Amino acid sequence: MSRKVKGVVDFVFAVDVSASMGPCIEALSEGLSRFIDQLVGDPQTPVRSWRGRVFGFRDARIDDEPFVAFPFVEGDSDALKDQLNELVVTGGGDTPESLLDALWTIVHVGETAQGATELDATRWRHRRDAVRVVIVFTDADFHPTLSIPEAEGGTLDDVANAIMEHRVYLHVFAPDLPGYASLSEIDRAEFQPICSPREDPQAAMRRLVSNTANFHATLEMLARSVSRSAAVEVL
Repeated sequence: MSRKVKGVVDFVFAVDVSASMGPCIEALSEGLSRFIDQLVGDPQTPVRSWRGRVFGFRDARIDDEPFVAFPFVEGDSDALKDQLNELVVTGGGDTPESLLDALWTIVHVGETAQGATELDATRWRHRRDAVRVVIVFTDADFHPTLSIPEAEGGTLDDVANAIMEHRVYLHVFAPDLPGYASLSEIDRAEFQPICSPREDPQAAMRRLVSNTANFHATLEMLARSVSRSAAVEVL
């Protein structure tokens, strides 16, 4: 019989680090403590154990360093904030970016053995030991096909299947564009549009993060959603 696990979560902040995203990353760093406090302090669905990491992405088709991947840190919000502060916003060029490539890479990092007492900081916990969550922040559209060598030519359907196969919860903050509507149809996915199709996405992201009180409230809402996911028994 599989043992039942509640209140344990591994999460990844997948952040667009193209040049326009500087204000968002600064706001994420400043508001991270609100996210963690809500995550572990929710009286109804508290998270008792968490690991987090930051994964930056740009455009894999034109940037020499399309991904910036950090290891998981366990229960240390200061270390996670340091990861955000180490991100360098640059490149990206014109939209779109390589979000699908980033999601594929994040999902396929592997997992530790079930019940392992020593965890690998580069891998997920076993799928029966923790809920897995990926949180995306971007102000850009994404390429419809993958370009990384290990998945070249893959499509959104391939990424969706991988996300569901690896039992990942997906939360996306992005422009209201058709591709994101398709992402939101993935099982366990939630999409929060930052603007309408007629608005400038970069200006909308700046507006979202410039109102500190509202953005902190957004992070607290996100944390409540993650903690509810972690309250589900992992079988």
